[in-house]
Amino acid sequence: MGERNTVCAVLYVLCLVFSAKGLHAQTEPCGTTTINSIRTLATISAGDQERIGEWIRCEVDQVIARENAKGGSGFPEFIAKVGQQYSETTNSPAFRAQLAAQAGQVAALELPKPNLPPMAGTAIARILVDFGTVETLPGLLAGLKSPIPAVRLLALRGLTELKTALTKDKIALAPLIQAMKDAGVAETDSIVIRHVYRAMAYVTNAPEVFAAFLAVFDARLAARRARVAADGGELEAFEFFRIPEVFQALSADQKTQLVQRFAVFIRLDAQRYNTPDLTTQEMDLLERSLEAVEAILALITRQPTIINDELVKGGFSRRAEVWAAVLKWVGDPQSNAPGVLNAAPWNVAPGAP
Repeated sequence: MGERNTVCAVLYVLCLVFSAKGLHAQTEPCGTTTINSIRTLATISAGDQERIGEWIRCEVDQVIARENAKGGSGFPEFIAKVGQQYSETTNSPAFRAQLAAQAGQVAALELPKPNLPPMAGTAIARILVDFGTVETLPGLLAGLKSPIPAVRLLALRGLTELKTALTKDKIALAPLIQAMKDAGVAETDSIVIRHVYRAMAYVTNAPEVFAAFLAVFDARLAARRARVAADGGELEAFEFFRIPEVFQALSADQKTQLVQRFAVFIRLDAQRYNTPDLTTQEMDLLERSLEAVEAILALITRQPTIINDELVKGGFSRRAEVWAAVLKWVGDPQSNAPGVLNAAPWNVAPGAP
Protein backbone atom coordinates (compact mmCIF):
# COMPACT_ATOMS: atom_id res chain seq x y z
CA MET A 1 0.00 0.00 0.00
CA GLY A 2 2.86 2.40 0.85
CA GLU A 3 4.47 1.74 -2.54
CA ARG A 4 1.20 2.39 -4.35
CA ASN A 5 0.62 5.64 -2.47
CA THR A 6 4.13 6.83 -3.26
CA VAL A 7 3.77 6.12 -6.97
CA CYS A 8 0.36 7.78 -7.16
CA ALA A 9 1.54 10.87 -5.34
CA VAL A 10 4.64 11.29 -7.49
CA LEU A 11 2.83 10.69 -10.77
CA TYR A 12 0.09 13.09 -9.77
CA VAL A 13 2.57 15.84 -8.99
CA LEU A 14 4.54 15.23 -12.19
CA CYS A 15 1.37 15.56 -14.25
CA LEU A 16 0.57 18.79 -12.47
CA VAL A 17 4.11 20.06 -13.05
CA PHE A 18 3.74 19.62 -16.79
CA SER A 19 0.30 21.19 -16.82
CA ALA A 20 1.55 24.07 -14.68
CA LYS A 21 3.86 25.29 -17.40
CA GLY A 22 0.94 26.98 -19.11
CA LEU A 23 -0.44 28.52 -15.93
CA HIS A 24 0.04 31.96 -14.48
CA ALA A 25 0.12 32.47 -10.74
CA GLN A 26 -3.28 33.40 -9.38
CA THR A 27 -2.01 34.48 -5.98
CA GLU A 28 -1.15 37.98 -4.88
CA PRO A 29 2.41 39.06 -5.72
CA CYS A 30 5.01 38.32 -3.04
CA GLY A 31 7.29 41.25 -3.66
CA THR A 32 7.86 40.35 -7.32
CA THR A 33 8.65 43.96 -8.16
CA THR A 34 11.53 43.89 -5.69
CA ILE A 35 12.78 40.62 -7.19
CA ASN A 36 12.75 42.15 -10.66
CA SER A 37 14.84 45.06 -9.44
CA ILE A 38 17.72 42.88 -8.21
CA ARG A 39 17.75 39.93 -10.57
CA THR A 40 20.43 41.42 -12.84
CA LEU A 41 22.86 42.45 -10.08
CA ALA A 42 26.32 40.94 -10.32
CA THR A 43 26.65 40.98 -6.53
CA ILE A 44 23.81 40.19 -4.16
CA SER A 45 24.09 42.05 -0.85
CA ALA A 46 22.98 40.71 2.50
CA GLY A 47 19.88 42.88 2.30
CA ASP A 48 19.05 41.57 -1.16
CA GLN A 49 19.54 38.01 0.06
CA GLU A 50 16.98 38.72 2.75
CA ARG A 51 14.54 40.08 0.17
CA ILE A 52 14.92 36.98 -1.99
CA GLY A 53 14.35 34.84 1.09
CA GLU A 54 11.22 36.80 1.97
CA TRP A 55 9.86 36.24 -1.54
CA ILE A 56 10.44 32.48 -1.34
CA ARG A 57 8.99 32.40 2.18
CA CYS A 58 5.88 34.23 1.00
CA GLU A 59 5.35 31.88 -1.94
CA VAL A 60 5.80 28.81 0.27
CA ASP A 61 3.41 30.18 2.90
CA GLN A 62 0.82 30.76 0.19
CA VAL A 63 1.02 27.26 -1.27
CA ILE A 64 0.75 25.76 2.22
CA ALA A 65 -2.18 27.99 3.12
CA ARG A 66 -4.00 27.13 -0.09
CA GLU A 67 -3.68 23.41 0.49
CA ASN A 68 -4.74 23.77 4.10
CA ALA A 69 -7.85 25.65 2.94
CA LYS A 70 -10.79 23.34 2.28
CA GLY A 71 -10.67 22.33 -1.37
CA GLY A 72 -7.81 24.73 -2.07
CA SER A 73 -4.51 24.03 -3.76
CA GLY A 74 -1.89 26.26 -5.32
CA PHE A 75 1.00 23.92 -6.05
CA PRO A 76 0.81 23.98 -9.90
CA GLU A 77 1.00 27.76 -9.87
CA PHE A 78 3.74 27.66 -7.24
CA ILE A 79 5.94 25.33 -9.29
CA ALA A 80 5.38 27.38 -12.44
CA LYS A 81 6.00 30.74 -10.77
CA VAL A 82 9.14 29.79 -8.86
CA GLY A 83 10.49 27.91 -11.86
CA GLN A 84 9.92 30.93 -14.07
CA GLN A 85 11.78 33.18 -11.64
CA TYR A 86 14.75 30.82 -11.61
CA SER A 87 14.91 30.34 -15.38
CA GLU A 88 14.46 34.02 -16.28
CA THR A 89 17.10 34.77 -18.94
CA THR A 90 18.06 38.13 -17.43
CA ASN A 91 19.09 36.56 -14.12
CA SER A 92 22.68 37.11 -13.06
CA PRO A 93 24.56 34.00 -11.86
CA ALA A 94 24.69 35.54 -8.38
CA PHE A 95 20.92 36.06 -8.29
CA ARG A 96 20.17 32.57 -9.56
CA ALA A 97 22.50 31.00 -6.98
CA GLN A 98 20.95 33.03 -4.17
CA LEU A 99 17.41 32.16 -5.25
CA ALA A 100 18.33 28.47 -5.06
CA ALA A 101 20.09 28.97 -1.72
CA GLN A 102 17.12 30.75 -0.17
CA ALA A 103 14.75 28.10 -1.51
CA GLY A 104 16.97 25.47 0.08
CA GLN A 105 16.93 27.25 3.44
CA VAL A 106 13.15 27.68 3.48
CA ALA A 107 12.70 24.05 2.40
CA ALA A 108 15.03 22.95 5.19
CA LEU A 109 12.63 24.49 7.70
CA GLU A 110 9.41 23.23 6.13
CA LEU A 111 10.02 19.75 4.74
CA PRO A 112 10.62 17.90 8.04
CA LYS A 113 7.43 19.29 9.65
CA PRO A 114 4.95 16.52 10.53
CA ASN A 115 1.91 18.64 9.61
CA LEU A 116 3.14 19.88 6.23
CA PRO A 117 0.40 19.30 3.61
CA PRO A 118 1.57 16.45 1.33
CA MET A 119 1.15 18.16 -2.03
CA ALA A 120 2.67 21.42 -0.80
CA GLY A 121 5.64 19.50 0.56
CA THR A 122 6.02 17.61 -2.69
CA ALA A 123 5.89 20.86 -4.68
CA ILE A 124 8.59 22.44 -2.50
CA ALA A 125 10.83 19.40 -2.95
CA ARG A 126 10.12 19.43 -6.68
CA ILE A 127 11.50 22.95 -7.19
CA LEU A 128 14.73 21.95 -5.45
CA VAL A 129 15.13 19.08 -7.90
CA ASP A 130 14.32 21.37 -10.82
CA PHE A 131 16.95 23.90 -9.70
CA GLY A 132 19.53 21.11 -9.73
CA THR A 133 22.23 23.04 -7.93
CA VAL A 134 24.34 22.48 -4.81
CA GLU A 135 22.86 25.59 -3.17
CA THR A 136 19.70 23.58 -2.50
CA LEU A 137 21.59 20.94 -0.48
CA PRO A 138 20.21 21.93 2.98
CA GLY A 139 16.67 21.57 1.68
CA LEU A 140 17.34 18.21 0.02
CA LEU A 141 18.92 16.81 3.18
CA ALA A 142 15.99 18.05 5.25
CA GLY A 143 13.65 16.38 2.77
CA LEU A 144 15.06 13.01 3.84
CA LYS A 145 13.35 13.54 7.21
CA SER A 146 9.95 14.30 5.72
CA PRO A 147 7.00 12.09 6.74
CA ILE A 148 5.83 12.29 3.10
CA PRO A 149 7.22 9.45 0.93
CA ALA A 150 7.07 11.50 -2.27
CA VAL A 151 9.15 14.24 -0.64
CA ARG A 152 11.78 11.76 0.50
CA LEU A 153 11.89 10.25 -2.98
CA LEU A 154 12.34 13.66 -4.63
CA ALA A 155 15.04 14.64 -2.12
CA LEU A 156 16.94 11.47 -2.93
CA ARG A 157 16.51 12.06 -6.63
CA GLY A 158 17.92 15.55 -6.20
CA LEU A 159 20.91 14.21 -4.26
CA THR A 160 21.51 11.57 -6.93
CA GLU A 161 21.48 14.13 -9.73
CA LEU A 162 23.91 16.36 -7.82
CA LYS A 163 26.63 13.71 -7.46
CA THR A 164 28.87 15.14 -10.17
CA ALA A 165 28.46 18.72 -8.96
CA LEU A 166 29.05 17.76 -5.33
CA THR A 167 32.23 15.93 -6.26
CA LYS A 168 33.42 18.80 -8.47
CA ASP A 169 32.80 21.35 -5.70
CA LYS A 170 34.58 19.06 -3.20
CA ILE A 171 31.59 18.98 -0.88
CA ALA A 172 32.37 16.77 2.13
CA LEU A 173 30.87 13.36 1.42
CA ALA A 174 30.75 12.00 4.99
CA PRO A 175 27.82 14.09 6.32
CA LEU A 176 25.82 13.46 3.14
CA ILE A 177 26.29 9.71 3.37
CA GLN A 178 25.46 9.80 7.09
CA ALA A 179 22.19 11.58 6.34
CA MET A 180 21.29 9.11 3.59
CA LYS A 181 22.26 6.17 5.80
CA ASP A 182 19.99 7.42 8.57
CA ALA A 183 17.20 7.83 6.05
CA GLY A 184 17.73 4.34 4.70
CA VAL A 185 17.75 2.72 8.14
CA ALA A 186 14.40 4.37 8.92
CA GLU A 187 12.80 3.86 5.49
CA THR A 188 9.86 1.47 5.06
CA ASP A 189 8.77 2.30 1.51
CA SER A 190 10.22 -0.12 -1.06
CA ILE A 191 10.36 2.45 -3.86
CA VAL A 192 12.03 5.09 -1.70
CA ILE A 193 14.62 2.59 -0.42
CA ARG A 194 15.76 1.95 -3.99
CA HIS A 195 16.43 5.66 -4.32
CA VAL A 196 18.37 5.62 -1.04
CA TYR A 197 20.72 3.02 -2.49
CA ARG A 198 20.96 4.93 -5.76
CA ALA A 199 21.81 8.18 -3.99
CA MET A 200 24.52 6.48 -1.90
CA ALA A 201 26.04 4.71 -4.89
CA TYR A 202 29.23 6.75 -5.32
CA VAL A 203 31.21 4.45 -7.60
CA THR A 204 34.56 6.14 -7.03
CA ASN A 205 34.04 6.21 -3.24
CA ALA A 206 32.86 2.63 -2.67
CA PRO A 207 34.96 1.97 0.47
CA GLU A 208 33.70 5.20 2.07
CA VAL A 209 30.01 4.45 1.47
CA PHE A 210 30.30 0.75 2.31
CA ALA A 211 29.42 1.11 6.01
CA ALA A 212 26.27 3.03 5.11
CA PHE A 213 25.14 0.26 2.76
CA LEU A 214 25.81 -2.30 5.48
CA ALA A 215 23.76 -0.39 8.04
CA VAL A 216 20.80 -0.16 5.67
CA PHE A 217 21.16 -3.85 4.80
CA ASP A 218 21.00 -4.76 8.50
CA ALA A 219 17.86 -2.69 9.02
CA ARG A 220 16.23 -4.15 5.93
CA LEU A 221 17.13 -7.71 6.94
CA ALA A 222 15.61 -7.17 10.37
CA ALA A 223 12.39 -6.00 8.73
CA ARG A 224 12.48 -8.78 6.15
CA ARG A 225 12.75 -11.48 8.81
CA ALA A 226 9.51 -10.14 10.30
CA ARG A 227 7.54 -10.38 7.06
CA VAL A 228 7.19 -12.80 4.19
CA ALA A 229 6.82 -11.01 0.87
CA ALA A 230 9.77 -9.63 -1.12
CA ASP A 231 9.67 -6.10 -2.51
CA GLY A 232 12.86 -5.97 -4.60
CA GLY A 233 14.12 -2.97 -2.67
CA GLU A 234 17.74 -4.16 -2.74
CA LEU A 235 18.07 -4.61 -6.50
CA GLU A 236 19.72 -1.18 -6.88
CA ALA A 237 22.26 -2.06 -4.19
CA PHE A 238 23.04 -5.46 -5.68
CA GLU A 239 23.76 -3.88 -9.06
CA PHE A 240 26.06 -1.34 -7.40
CA PHE A 241 28.25 -4.07 -5.94
CA ARG A 242 28.39 -5.82 -9.32
CA ILE A 243 30.14 -2.83 -10.90
CA PRO A 244 33.76 -3.99 -11.45
CA GLU A 245 35.24 -0.72 -10.16
CA VAL A 246 33.20 -1.01 -6.95
CA PHE A 247 33.91 -4.70 -6.42
CA GLN A 248 37.65 -4.27 -6.90
CA ALA A 249 37.80 -1.34 -4.47
CA LEU A 250 36.46 -3.37 -1.54
CA SER A 251 38.88 -4.88 0.96
CA ALA A 252 38.86 -8.58 1.84
CA ASP A 253 37.20 -7.78 5.16
CA GLN A 254 34.49 -5.73 3.45
CA LYS A 255 33.80 -8.57 1.04
CA THR A 256 33.45 -10.95 3.98
CA GLN A 257 30.94 -8.59 5.61
CA LEU A 258 29.05 -8.40 2.33
CA VAL A 259 28.93 -12.21 2.10
CA GLN A 260 27.48 -12.44 5.60
CA ARG A 261 24.57 -10.13 4.70
CA PHE A 262 24.03 -11.51 1.21
CA ALA A 263 23.81 -15.04 2.58
CA VAL A 264 20.73 -14.01 4.57
CA PHE A 265 19.20 -12.16 1.62
CA ILE A 266 19.60 -15.19 -0.63
CA ARG A 267 18.17 -17.57 1.98
CA LEU A 268 15.13 -15.35 2.58
CA ASP A 269 14.55 -14.93 -1.16
CA ALA A 270 14.87 -18.64 -1.90
CA GLN A 271 12.62 -19.56 1.01
CA ARG A 272 9.95 -17.20 -0.30
CA TYR A 273 10.48 -18.39 -3.87
CA ASN A 274 9.83 -21.97 -2.75
CA THR A 275 6.10 -21.27 -2.21
CA PRO A 276 3.29 -21.98 -4.70
CA ASP A 277 1.26 -18.76 -4.48
CA LEU A 278 3.54 -16.00 -5.74
CA THR A 279 2.37 -13.23 -8.02
CA THR A 280 4.18 -12.81 -11.32
CA GLN A 281 5.65 -9.52 -10.11
CA GLU A 282 7.08 -10.96 -6.90
CA MET A 283 8.39 -14.00 -8.76
CA ASP A 284 10.29 -11.72 -11.14
CA LEU A 285 11.72 -9.64 -8.27
CA LEU A 286 12.89 -12.77 -6.47
CA GLU A 287 14.51 -14.26 -9.56
CA ARG A 288 16.38 -11.03 -10.27
CA SER A 289 17.50 -10.82 -6.66
CA LEU A 290 18.63 -14.46 -6.50
CA GLU A 291 20.62 -14.11 -9.71
CA ALA A 292 22.29 -10.87 -8.66
CA VAL A 293 23.24 -11.99 -5.15
CA GLU A 294 24.61 -15.33 -6.27
CA ALA A 295 26.68 -13.64 -8.97
CA ILE A 296 28.36 -11.50 -6.30
CA LEU A 297 28.84 -14.47 -3.96
CA ALA A 298 30.43 -16.42 -6.80
CA LEU A 299 32.82 -13.56 -7.52
CA ILE A 300 33.88 -13.26 -3.90
CA THR A 301 34.21 -16.98 -3.13
CA ARG A 302 35.37 -18.02 -6.61
CA GLN A 303 32.72 -20.71 -6.68
CA PRO A 304 30.47 -21.53 -9.67
CA THR A 305 26.86 -20.36 -9.78
CA ILE A 306 24.29 -23.07 -9.10
CA ILE A 307 21.09 -21.18 -8.28
CA ASN A 308 21.07 -19.34 -11.58
CA ASP A 309 21.59 -22.64 -13.40
CA GLU A 310 18.32 -23.91 -11.92
CA LEU A 311 16.54 -20.69 -12.80
CA VAL A 312 17.72 -20.99 -16.40
CA LYS A 313 16.57 -24.61 -16.58
CA GLY A 314 13.03 -24.02 -15.43
CA GLY A 315 12.54 -20.96 -13.27
CA PHE A 316 9.61 -21.25 -10.92
CA SER A 317 8.90 -24.85 -11.92
CA ARG A 318 12.25 -25.72 -10.30
CA ARG A 319 11.75 -23.71 -7.12
CA ALA A 320 12.51 -26.77 -4.97
CA GLU A 321 15.81 -27.23 -6.80
CA VAL A 322 16.54 -23.53 -6.31
CA TRP A 323 16.01 -23.96 -2.57
CA ALA A 324 18.32 -26.99 -2.54
CA ALA A 325 20.96 -24.97 -4.39
CA VAL A 326 20.75 -22.18 -1.81
CA LEU A 327 21.32 -24.70 0.98
CA LYS A 328 24.57 -25.64 -0.74
CA TRP A 329 25.62 -22.04 -0.19
CA VAL A 330 24.30 -21.41 3.34
CA GLY A 331 24.17 -24.93 4.79
CA ASP A 332 21.26 -27.02 6.01
CA PRO A 333 20.88 -26.95 9.81
CA GLN A 334 18.33 -29.78 9.70
CA SER A 335 20.62 -32.29 8.00
CA ASN A 336 23.84 -30.71 9.26
CA ALA A 337 25.05 -30.55 5.65
CA PRO A 338 27.59 -27.70 5.46
CA GLY A 339 27.46 -24.97 2.85
CA VAL A 340 30.21 -23.05 1.08
CA LEU A 341 29.63 -19.98 3.25
CA ASN A 342 29.78 -21.78 6.61
CA ALA A 343 33.56 -22.14 6.33
CA ALA A 344 36.18 -19.50 7.12
CA PRO A 345 36.60 -16.69 6.31
CA TRP A 346 32.84 -16.25 5.72
CA ASN A 347 31.68 -18.03 8.89
CA VAL A 348 27.99 -17.75 8.07
CA ALA A 349 25.85 -19.59 10.63
CA PRO A 350 24.26 -22.75 9.14
CA GLY A 351 21.06 -21.82 7.36
CA ALA A 352 21.92 -18.09 7.37
CA PRO A 353 19.37 -17.18 10.08
